[in-house]
Amino acid sequence: MIRFKKKLQILKKEIRVYVVDQKKKQLARVNDLKSKLSDIDRILDQGGVNDDLLLSRMECMNNLQDVKAVDARDSIQKAKIQWAVEGDENSKFFHGIVNRKRANLAVKGIMIDGDWVDDPSRVKDEFRNHFAARFQDPGICHGKINFSFPNRLNHEQSTELESSITREEIRNAVWGCGENKSPGPDGFTFEFFRKFWSVVGPDFCTAVEWFFDHASFSIGCNSSFIALIPKSLDPKSVGDYRPISLIGIDFAKAYDSIRWDYLEDVLHSFGFGSKWRSWIRGCLNSGMASILVNGSPTSEFQFHRGLKQGDPLAPYLFILVMESLHLSFTRVIEAGIFTGVRIDPSTMISHLFYADDVVFIGEWSQDNLKVLNSMEAIRRNFFNGTQDDERKITWVKWTKALASKKQGGLGVSSFYALNRALLELSASHTSTWSSIVKEINILKTQGIDIISHCKIRVECTVADKMVASFTSSFRREVRGGAESLQLTQILDLLGTTIPIKVNIFAWKVSLDRLPTRSNLARRGVLVPSSSCLICNVSDEDLAHLLFRCDLAIEVTRLVYIWWNLVWITLDSYISWLSWIKALRMNSRSKSVLEGVFYTAWWSIWSYRNQILFSAKNPWKEVLFDDIVMRSFTWCIARSKNTFRWDSWLQHPYLLFL
Repeated sequence: MIRFKKKLQILKKEIRVYVVDQKKKQLARVNDLKSKLSDIDRILDQGGVNDDLLLSRMECMNNLQDVKAVDARDSIQKAKIQWAVEGDENSKFFHGIVNRKRANLAVKGIMIDGDWVDDPSRVKDEFRNHFAARFQDPGICHGKINFSFPNRLNHEQSTELESSITREEIRNAVWGCGENKSPGPDGFTFEFFRKFWSVVGPDFCTAVEWFFDHASFSIGCNSSFIALIPKSLDPKSVGDYRPISLIGIDFAKAYDSIRWDYLEDVLHSFGFGSKWRSWIRGCLNSGMASILVNGSPTSEFQFHRGLKQGDPLAPYLFILVMESLHLSFTRVIEAGIFTGVRIDPSTMISHLFYADDVVFIGEWSQDNLKVLNSMEAIRRNFFNGTQDDERKITWVKWTKALASKKQGGLGVSSFYALNRALLELSASHTSTWSSIVKEINILKTQGIDIISHCKIRVECTVADKMVASFTSSFRREVRGGAESLQLTQILDLLGTTIPIKVNIFAWKVSLDRLPTRSNLARRGVLVPSSSCLICNVSDEDLAHLLFRCDLAIEVTRLVYIWWNLVWITLDSYISWLSWIKALRMNSRSKSVLEGVFYTAWWSIWSYRNQILFSAKNPWKEVLFDDIVMRSFTWCIARSKNTFRWDSWLQHPYLLFL
């Protein structure tokens, strides 16, 4: 294994030298072709037209196109961006977008113990320690599977799995992998191995055979890099980044939580042999990774638990673990600890599995009501932003959030209400759906199972609908340069959950439940100052921040001009609410205007938070432009009709939701 790894490393250096030499030759060839074209065009301009000259010009053009095609394939392989793979040209704009995305993904710093840290070495250590702790040894397992699995491998099946691997099998496995998948840390794709199999194949097979003989990888042969993808537009901590492994494997929390000792127990219970289990242990135990922070790797750490999503073997191992959960829960049902819902005398539903999701279905009983308390607590903690054992201030009671919109809540149905509503549905209740259910049940008694022939198909996502509605609103195609960059920025916004964020934020504004400095002080939280972070003139309460601050007044003035409204001073949410109700405007346009104000408030609040938490001060000059784009996103997400971007800029008060 080490010998094969070293050979690949030496080969990589030789290839780099070869590539540099080829690029020099290619550049000389391009310059020569351009010079010939220039000479031919000069002759043509002077009237010297003949077939040989035109043929030479066509040949030069074809040769230039071949060179460009090679460059484009190289860029596509490096970038791995879908729209580039689908044929976007290798242009200056393309590389500008790639560079901008790379800059956006750069880690400028993180919060460590409440302090902003941008020292590269400390940032790398923090990321390394965070993910090393995430995959650390979970400790001794005190639980063991103490019952026999009904379905097990027989002796012949177990023995066949452990038979010696052949070189033909290794070759077929290589040919079964995608050619143009992203290369691993060594930089080689499967297309390379397949094309030069006669050269590298024997060493490749020897390395694979060594693993099956020793059930382990040599040090450094099962390492990977983990790239960091920000989950939000303004990440602050290590938890705001999603790890993506650069061996084509990313990590999911469901896979992260798999204990290897439990997996070993499950495999043994299913009848897998000791040699086969040792191969699985060898794949898992040798896993090493380092975190790429702005392209620079941290020191390596070892995995002690979890499966790698994207590994062809991982889904099968995960299914076996889920099957053990199914068998265990079935024993819980049989013991009478949990009672499912009985459909008919012979059928009871207690749990459903789909991918890595589990739904438990039980009867209405005191014991089962405890499947509800814990789930309600999970939703509450998610809404409040609680992570792990960290407790945050509860700005709005959960019961208030569950209340209907008429009662000042968000209209989020509680599990108790949802459960009771489902229980009160009856086949005897007259409705279209109950009639359909009744007919389906009648057909089932006659041996016709309609449900088994039904499929659920989601036609498009909300984001797809928003993007389609937006792009169809242009009267002409978007030009390059600044227009293309602006389009990309807006489409990036469409991919986020801005409408949902804005709606919840506006609801908190109506209740005065934002963590302003005044509200924090009232909750007993020590703040360095009560002054407004933006103007530093008055105390920072909701009325000042969103209505009386110089920035808020300037934003409101620009909204008035944009919407052709007469200036009226607004100094609080109550005064704004009275003004919006009294405004002489049709209800649909008024609803659009409300969305503009919601987005403006949310943008001001985001601007304030960037001053507080970001290493760089935000740009005040682009704030109103952001409000125009974000409010367009908010409105088009709620609209049943499409409307044009240029109409939105000029006459938003004429648009209807």
